[in-house]
Amino acid sequence: PGSTYKVFTLINWLQNEHGINEVVNGSPRTIPQGQFTNSCTGRPSGAPYQFKNDSGESGPMTVATATQQSVNGAFISMALELDLCEIKQTAESIGVHRADGAELGDTPASVLGTNEIAPLSMATAYAAIAGQGMYCASIAVDRITGPDGAEMVGQPQNCTQQLEPDVANTAAFAMAKVMLPGGTATRANPNDGVEYIGKTGTTDASNHTWVIGASTRVATAVWVGNIEGFVPMRSYTSPTGAAGGVIRHDIFKPIATAIDRLPQYRGTDFAEPNGDLLTGSGVIVPGVNGRTVEEARSILEAAGFTVVDGGEEDGSAAAGTVARTSPSGGGVTSSGATITVYSSNGLLGTVPNSVGNGDVPGYAAEEQLQGLGFTNITTTCAVVPENQKDMVVAQTPSAGTAMRVTDPVTLTVGRESC
Repeated sequence: PGSTYKVFTLINWLQNEHGINEVVNGSPRTIPQGQFTNSCTGRPSGAPYQFKNDSGESGPMTVATATQQSVNGAFISMALELDLCEIKQTAESIGVHRADGAELGDTPASVLGTNEIAPLSMATAYAAIAGQGMYCASIAVDRITGPDGAEMVGQPQNCTQQLEPDVANTAAFAMAKVMLPGGTATRANPNDGVEYIGKTGTTDASNHTWVIGASTRVATAVWVGNIEGFVPMRSYTSPTGAAGGVIRHDIFKPIATAIDRLPQYRGTDFAEPNGDLLTGSGVIVPGVNGRTVEEARSILEAAGFTVVDGGEEDGSAAAGTVARTSPSGGGVTSSGATITVYSSNGLLGTVPNSVGNGDVPGYAAEEQLQGLGFTNITTTCAVVPENQKDMVVAQTPSAGTAMRVTDPVTLTVGRESC
């Protein structure tokens, strides 16, 4: 099921009192398997786990953004703070099981959806999320009607509350962004006034593609892929001209639209998320911009963070002081997270406005620039009327431009003759 499986890590993240606004590392990387926890089988071993992101995303991001954009790196970062066994058990609690009868896998790669799971099982699990944590085992027969019109009872429903409503509702809140502009399932949204949650999935080499969505009444799973052979869906074009990667959305949308037209199946708005689970157990990153790197390290380490020196970059702050941190100050991230500190080289400045200012003649404008640290100033002249004489009549670059103070600035000063 690819990335449609990521929602079980999201749910377990919330079950462990983390929040969807916490910031995690979304970058692709290679991680020693021993850094993961698995209370079922012990710490994983073997070759380091290497993974990439589908669209090249990197850097810190909130869990909400990672869900909306399906960023592998972020979900691996979340799994590093969780227990792979517990993620598996969370999935199992809402009906997820392997289609081939084998035990559900709980390796690091399983976080990104490597288990073999039937579409019906995934739809059932998503229905539990949309139903505020109420899991109902799937059935095949609702009722039987005989030739005489008499009805016989079908399979009984077996429903149990498996997820805390606050957890399910907050997961749904994050998953709703997937169906909105900026999300990976925007094309599947029927946009008919019914709120939907969802998640997309694409396996390695786009051999399989998925979109699973749910209103508060109906969950639908669509899989489009290979039953034999390995044709990348992203390189396939259907007989109707649709690109292979979007066929799933073009199947989902008309189905959902038809369902929503039936009053008994039309969904309502989802419940509000739990406020505490928006921030969770995250810690606010102290603001240290403008401080010395040593001061910043002391403040951040005292707050429980690990500090990494990101090196020097162009900045307007005094040389040697902190230009920025990643994640930035004021953001919410997990306790013990790594904060990268970037120091300023002091080489960035903002060009002031010197044009048409009668109080700042040409020589004074040059001195003003020098006072701001600019070192490469050239003065030219232009013949102008008497009332513009000795004034700056043009400048390059324009006022407000942020640039290196060593880059050239040209002032054109008005003169009676040049």
